[in-house]
Amino acid sequence: MTAQPINPPSASAVYEQAMRERIALGRLYMDYLCHGRTAAPQAILLFRRLLHLDTLLGADERYDQDHLEIVTVREDARFHRPPRTVPSDHDVQPCGLCRKLILDLDQDLVLLPYEGAA
Repeated sequence: MTAQPINPPSASAVYEQAMRERIALGRLYMDYLCHGRTAAPQAILLFRRLLHLDTLLGADERYDQDHLEIVTVREDARFHRPPRTVPSDHDVQPCGLCRKLILDLDQDLVLLPYEGAA
């Protein structure tokens, strides 16, 4: 048996994967923040993961620009104060907590992700 070399993913592929995760979790974090006390425990857990991702991504010089032009823009698009104001994409992609409110479901119920949510 010979040892076969394993090709590690390129730095660019690792960065892109981390960016996708950062964007998705950042949007979810904003959803939780918008719902205040009901989602505080989830927001704290997500914040820790976001700090880790920011540190990982920050090692790449592209992240400063990407954070301003991509990450914050997508997070800001999710900011709302229900039920008075909702982001423009909320009709198509309502956050999980708003879906629970609409369906009159318990806040602790876990909703499975659906196509197009990000």
